[in-house]
Amino acid sequence: MFCKKCGTQMDDNAKFCPSCGAVNGAQSQQTYAPSQQTYAPPQPQMQYNMMNQYLSTPLSMGQYLGMMFLQLIPLVGFILLLMWAFGSNVNVNKKNYARAILIYGIIIGIITAIFSTFIITAVVEIFSEYARSGGYFY
Repeated sequence: MFCKKCGTQMDDNAKFCPSCGAVNGAQSQQTYAPSQQTYAPPQPQMQYNMMNQYLSTPLSMGQYLGMMFLQLIPLVGFILLLMWAFGSNVNVNKKNYARAILIYGIIIGIITAIFSTFIITAVVEIFSEYARSGGYFY
């Protein structure tokens, strides 16, 4: 093979002419730079989760009535309230309802305990006064 610029004989595999440094025309035509692949991360796809939709749908009036009816069963109602209030796969409305009922029950229990203490104290005082007077009221 000969250099096209200066005419010097060169090796067939040479990329450049050893005397003038010109690029070998035949070699440059055969070689090409590979196109550089650019990496683009895949776009996140919006996944439709049926469970999340179920957990956020509003409850119907019948479901609320059913929950209230189940709470009338003495021990089962309390256990269901705890499961609804602190469970992980529970509808948001049912969870909030159960938590509200539990807080309401705690408040009513505290008020009942306070009033019961006052009433029991008053009844004990009345009976002790009755016993001191010999069984007669004046």
